[in-house]
Amino acid sequence: MARTVAWSSSGRLVARAGPSIAVLLAQGASLLFFAAPLRTIDGFPLDDAWIHQVVARTFATTGTLGYAPGQHGAGATSALWALILSVNFRFVHATAFAFTLAVNVALSLLAGQLLLACFQRRDAGPADTWRAGASVALAAIGGNFVWFAFCGMEANLVIVLSLLTAVCWGRGSGVTSATLAGVAAGALATTRPECAAMAPLVALWGARVGRPRSHLVWLIAPWGACLALYFGANLVATGHAMPSTLSGRQWLWRSANPGLSSLEMVRDFLAVIALRLRDYSLGTSATAAFWVGLGLTIPAYVRLVRDGRHALAIVLAWAGLHFATYAVLLPSPGHGGRYVPLLPLLYLAGVGYGSVLLVESAMRFAAGVLRPQVHGVAVALLSAGALAPWFGLVRVGVRDWRLDNVRATSHIRWTEEGLGPLVDALPPGAAVASFDIGGVGFRSHRPIVDLGGLSDPATTDLLQHGEVWRLLEDKKIDYVVLPIGYRPGFPDITNFLYRLRLVENPAVVLEPVAYRESPLDVWMPGMSATWNSAPRQEIFRLRWTGQPGPKPIGPSRPSYPLDPDGMLTAQGRTAAGVALGMLGEQGEELSLQLARARSAVDATGRGAGWRAAIGPWGIDVQVPEADAAIGPAVKATVADWTEPYLLVDDWDGAALAVSHAFATAIRAHKVPGFYPILPPLAAPLPGGVVRPIESSAPWGLPLAAACAGVVLVLGRRWRRPRRDERGSPAPLVATPMMEEAT
Repeated sequence: MARTVAWSSSGRLVARAGPSIAVLLAQGASLLFFAAPLRTIDGFPLDDAWIHQVVARTFATTGTLGYAPGQHGAGATSALWALILSVNFRFVHATAFAFTLAVNVALSLLAGQLLLACFQRRDAGPADTWRAGASVALAAIGGNFVWFAFCGMEANLVIVLSLLTAVCWGRGSGVTSATLAGVAAGALATTRPECAAMAPLVALWGARVGRPRSHLVWLIAPWGACLALYFGANLVATGHAMPSTLSGRQWLWRSANPGLSSLEMVRDFLAVIALRLRDYSLGTSATAAFWVGLGLTIPAYVRLVRDGRHALAIVLAWAGLHFATYAVLLPSPGHGGRYVPLLPLLYLAGVGYGSVLLVESAMRFAAGVLRPQVHGVAVALLSAGALAPWFGLVRVGVRDWRLDNVRATSHIRWTEEGLGPLVDALPPGAAVASFDIGGVGFRSHRPIVDLGGLSDPATTDLLQHGEVWRLLEDKKIDYVVLPIGYRPGFPDITNFLYRLRLVENPAVVLEPVAYRESPLDVWMPGMSATWNSAPRQEIFRLRWTGQPGPKPIGPSRPSYPLDPDGMLTAQGRTAAGVALGMLGEQGEELSLQLARARSAVDATGRGAGWRAAIGPWGIDVQVPEADAAIGPAVKATVADWTEPYLLVDDWDGAALAVSHAFATAIRAHKVPGFYPILPPLAAPLPGGVVRPIESSAPWGLPLAAACAGVVLVLGRRWRRPRRDERGSPAPLVATPMMEEAT
């Protein structure tokens, strides 16, 4: 009898500890696999990671929590993360990459255990415990989450503190756990200012998790103390409570998507997030797999929340609120999805749990036919079979992420960091400014003036009005470092000569000094995965001409092109409208029409001003009589810019190219200071920009709903007692899915 009891206790111990060990082993294997190529590459895949290192080094050596000595808050996106990294510069003195990787790996492993705690119930049986373990293991080896450990950013710290707050409040019961939840929530707020909202959200779960009202004091007190310290220090040192980085990031994102309404930006935000989950969490280009996975997550979380996983319910609510915050303030997923780091974890964990749930629901058909032991083995084998394809896809995603990370790191090392010694070699006493301030700031040994609006909100105001050249003039900058595309004269999203309004600016001449550029096969894969930086970083010497600069940019008056045939997408119509409005705001009106047939071009108003029409048939530009002398030159420029887009039926690009070509021609032949900042122009794409998630929504959403409905209906139907032939309830055979009820 004693042996039986001992074996039963050992079995329970294995059932409890086994999933935790399995998750740790899976994570360890995935992290080691990911790290293998980095043995010879000591660096980060993001320039922003080096900004954190500069802030940490500045704090450790001068006591200023900012990018430059004496500038509190400058470039300090995450105060707590910089403080943690400063320990290395003050005491440890390891390489920046080694110390940061060690911290992030520890956080990654801790995040896996905390997520497992959210999925488990204290009174759950072995089957539920292992089901949760398999689901969390799938999430914890996902490529996007694994990459967070190597990116050098604070994403893992956000995940851990979010999960810790939820676990302490949702699973604990005493004053100590309430206090720990408050401390974790306060630390989270100092990691990301927008995360200050988690503690009030958690407080709403007080009654549901059985917390007395007195525990709210222990939750709110440490959280409030952290907020007072963080925001109070900002207010005293800088005059404003929020860090100065938000305005710069808002300009960077919104300037790339001008004219979009808030609703349109949220829709694009959802589409980008979904695409990242497909490509970099699932690791596949199969859109159907994403929709099926989404359909499986819905019943998984419905079941888990209904079963009383309060900590997980808090995490889900917090992830939704955090997502909504970015949708309103900054609708961008950030570099590699780091702004919303909980989503990759929750998506994959839901896919895994939903897959097992589907198998168990379907196997209830056989519950009364097979013996309990046989039925249990069959459920286990089929569940493993249902999870295997997802593990296979995720494994491929990790492999691809690993290669992309190596390329991105090599790119940053060669361009951003590589310019550091070249900046040091500039004449002594020369003032230097840069848009990307991370790698060049860490590797050089002279002050760098920030042009990205991360250090001073006043810089953002100049960026919005296209007058950052005034900052360069006022600060007597001699050299500037700028991100540039492969074609410096092409106004794409990577060309900051264009986006900062410095090219062909009458007030200043930029003379190339030196540059570092990554080849396309290195830059493009890393850029697609991480959204890190432009392919080239270049140093320019500034020479001031004494002439007035271009007219400041004011609010654009959208003037939408005529598109009766619906040739443009919603985004293309908005971008073309903003471009035409900006031309008018700068003093040169242009009307545009798209038509599939030449005969459909509207001929009214001809002779009243510049008019253009494009379609499969070609290009037609009408020149007003007052500008007849420059008409041929303008027509030739419009044709040169637009024809490559027409040849591949890229109508969005063609409509925007007309405005860019017109602005270029007017500046060259009529008004030298004519410099509107138009929406960035992408290279011609056959058929235009493809948005797989948006285009698949008409069939993808029903597919996801069908998957969710099947699992929910099966689970609901077969949980009810069946009646035998005599009308009395038939005995149910216990299945893993029913253990919690028994």
